[in-house]
Amino acid sequence: MKILLNTTNLNDFYLKLNGIGFLHKNTAHVHEFEVLNKFGNGYIRRYSYQNNLHLSIGSMTLQKDLTYSFSVEHKYFELVYVHSGYMEIFNESTQQLQRINRGEFTLFVTQGCKGWARLPQYEHLDFITITIEEEYIHALKKKGIDLTTKMPLFQKHLAVHHPQKLTMDIENLIKKIFMCPYNDETLKKMFYEAVVLEILSESLFRSAIQEDVPKLPVPLDNADIERLYMAKQVLAERMTNPPSIEELSKIVCLNTFKLKTGFKAVFADTIYGYLRRTRMEKAKLLLKNTQLSIHDIALQLGYCNGSSLSAIFKEHYGIPPKQYRQS
Repeated sequence: MKILLNTTNLNDFYLKLNGIGFLHKNTAHVHEFEVLNKFGNGYIRRYSYQNNLHLSIGSMTLQKDLTYSFSVEHKYFELVYVHSGYMEIFNESTQQLQRINRGEFTLFVTQGCKGWARLPQYEHLDFITITIEEEYIHALKKKGIDLTTKMPLFQKHLAVHHPQKLTMDIENLIKKIFMCPYNDETLKKMFYEAVVLEILSESLFRSAIQEDVPKLPVPLDNADIERLYMAKQVLAERMTNPPSIEELSKIVCLNTFKLKTGFKAVFADTIYGYLRRTRMEKAKLLLKNTQLSIHDIALQLGYCNGSSLSAIFKEHYGIPPKQYRQS
């Protein structure tokens, strides 16, 4: 048996959830839709920000398929990240069925789009959606940030942009959303907004780089850019014992000049600068979320002792790690 729902826009979708097995709980900070026990368990939480920027966080296991049709006239942009499970979207105009699997994200540029989406039964699904309405784009443009020129994709009337694998940076940002350290709803909403802006920046920057390759200081094609992202991922995964630049160039099949120059052009940081920043970000997480000693954290991050970590941490953040842990 399926739960069927007809919607005309995003607001309509969330309004109608209340009548098909979701209990709507509204507060000053969040709209929460809790799955009723007879339909499964879990929730969808929707946070709305200034100028129609929205974040939805879903975590649920349904006992019935939830299939909803949509017919959307106005234009909006939506990034969908699936953290576990999968979902399906069908576009009537292209007759294309899109499945978004775990670890994939999709950019939707929707206008005059009809189709349906399905959240499957008996499949634990964790996802986030970031919705950008045209009002938000116009507000940025007034501040001198024109996404329609930086992102040619926004000028197209696509219904679906093909899924791509998550980069390590975006995956780490998404984990932050699912592991929010705050219980206070005001702080939680502020925290989510900061992470959403980081995700947008990373996602749009990567797309813009691929749309604007000729302006880079070193010639890079799409394959080169993928290798640079691979290099970034290798550094993040091997921060305890990172490869030398020569070793890294062999791993990703780029010469050392293109690796160093391309890395700095694409990521606005040197290889060693990125490695240090990644270590410091992980140090913050370990300090706040574990009882490990500073010495043990230092060893996990590839430093020889706690003193080395403390000196670099203080230089990077302005306070020593012990003080940060106590704050």
